[in-house]
Amino acid sequence: MKLGIAYNVFDGEELLEFSIKSIRKNAKYIVIIYQKISNFGEKCNSELETLLEDLKKKKLVDEIVLYTPKTFSDRDKLLLVSQNRTKEEVKNPLNIPDQFFNELLKRELGRTKCYLAGCSHFLLMDTDEFYLSSQVQNSIQIIEQNDYESTTCYQRYYFKKPIWELLPYDDLNCVPFIHKIDNGKPLRIASPYPVLTDPTRRMENCSQSFHFTRDVVEMHHMSFVRKNMKSKITNVSNKANFDLDPQEFLKKFEKWEPSQGVLHPHPYFQKYFKSINIVENIFDIEI
Repeated sequence: MKLGIAYNVFDGEELLEFSIKSIRKNAKYIVIIYQKISNFGEKCNSELETLLEDLKKKKLVDEIVLYTPKTFSDRDKLLLVSQNRTKEEVKNPLNIPDQFFNELLKRELGRTKCYLAGCSHFLLMDTDEFYLSSQVQNSIQIIEQNDYESTTCYQRYYFKKPIWELLPYDDLNCVPFIHKIDNGKPLRIASPYPVLTDPTRRMENCSQSFHFTRDVVEMHHMSFVRKNMKSKITNVSNKANFDLDPQEFLKKFEKWEPSQGVLHPHPYFQKYFKSINIVENIFDIEI
């Protein structure tokens, strides 16, 4: 297997080098697809491009590609939503906001860059996503032995610091993992998958899908570990699902400690998580 990894970057760049170091030796090629303007019109950190060039000089990254967000016509949306979508997931493709199509195109650009670099498989990541290198290597062997076309895995969630983990484990929301590159199978929004996962990371017409158990591989999601939490809350694609006012959440987040109990802006996770566990900083993250 020749694995390519494509990172989707706008903010959260303080985590990026730590994330790349966690999987660099598993990858033949790593590309960063970044934005200077967010899907909501916000400017990136003024030092983002300098940081990305520094990662390239360190040979942690092979290629850096700028993506500029766009608006989408009805025709565009119909082409970019899966023809196999279910009505339960997408009632009307024309009602899907533009930010989700921009996320899709960034990830599809990353997938294409992996193909052009000679990779046989690809993995899509964000700056706050981490894997244990040993688990990735073991998973690669399993994928090769069984010729799986697409795979998924579970996540673990961290809040405010990389040593504060939200519990219990979430066994509903999964993440697309390593997929085989097939130019006849692009990414499309809401392609049917056997597990619940990000609709912008799904490969069209995938078969031989396999879901890994936690003992084999899991993604460590530093979803609310940030230097600039305001940027995340302002620019995250699914912010319309949050039930806490952004300013109210930011005030609570700034003063939050584990002894106060679970805090989360998304109603599903606020209800689901019950406790916080103190764990080892296994990726040596410093922010």
